[in-house]
Amino acid sequence: MRFRQEHLWGFNIIVPMTPRGMAVEILNRVALTDAYAEPLLDACLSTQDLTNIHDRRLLTELVYGVLRQQGHLAAGYLSLPW
Repeated sequence: MRFRQEHLWGFNIIVPMTPRGMAVEILNRVALTDAYAEPLLDACLSTQDLTNIHDRRLLTELVYGVLRQQGHLAAGYLSLPW
């Protein structure tokens, strides 16, 4: 399992990377650097961090699902009465 270091309430903690956390990192890199999701997802899945098939499927569905629904998500966000 992968880990990342976070600074929280004045402490440095190590957080395990779950499929949801990995999906957020991939989507952030896609959004910030205009990278393609497929090579990032393949690189993440090719490591032995996710051995459970259900975790691998969840990660894949989260990444591609968010990208697929990106227009609908943005339209819904922009229509909120801020």
